[in-house]
Amino acid sequence: ASTGSFTVYPNPAENSFTAVSNSIAAGNATIQVNDVTGKTMITKTVSLQAGSQNIPVDVTKLAPGTYFVSCTGSGITQTQKLVIMK
Repeated sequence: ASTGSFTVYPNPAENSFTAVSNSIAAGNATIQVNDVTGKTMITKTVSLQAGSQNIPVDVTKLAPGTYFVSCTGSGITQTQKLVIMK
């Protein structure tokens, strides 16, 4: 999936956030949540259709702090900063 744009909301998040991917073409993409040290906390593979899609991600198991959410598809990775507050 070729990602045209990628955003996350709400930010800061508490128990979950939504990744919004606006794909140019259909295909698989990987949503990954990393902590500030680069450790992968969550990996989710999603099948995207062309157009805008909302992907819910549960973060109840993550401690409060700063994380980086990346969306990778068709060799393109886009990353957004996410703050988790409890």
